[in-house]
Amino acid sequence: MKYNGFYFWMFKGSMKKVLTEKYGVQYASEIMKKSARVYREMVERADDIGADNPMAYNELFALAFVAPYVASEKKIPPETVQEMMRRALYHVGWYFGRTDLNTEKGKAENKKSIVRYVKWYTPERERQYPTSFKVDFVG
Repeated sequence: MKYNGFYFWMFKGSMKKVLTEKYGVQYASEIMKKSARVYREMVERADDIGADNPMAYNELFALAFVAPYVASEKKIPPETVQEMMRRALYHVGWYFGRTDLNTEKGKAENKKSIVRYVKWYTPERERQYPTSFKVDFVG
């Protein structure tokens, strides 16, 4: 997959803050420095699911949180990774909070996003990107 460091950049401050609180500044700095390299390697080694794939952000987003875990040689416990995710998402909550998925407008926006992906994932793209997400959309 083509490297895009946006998600790692967006969450690294929150992740480093959690690591600093739990393990100290030196360890947090060391792990985050390693994490940047690990993130790039993981993204570049990941299967190509299409640069224009509307769901590619899911993979890039998830790998941002996996990178510190892998960089620590899996010594950071899952609870700490969970806290890193919680704080990072809270930090950017204003972005995700723009749309209330419990309203009719929010449901329509969510449906629009899913339909865009379903339209993108044609039989040709399924053959071209066999490891991409398979989404079944009903209704």
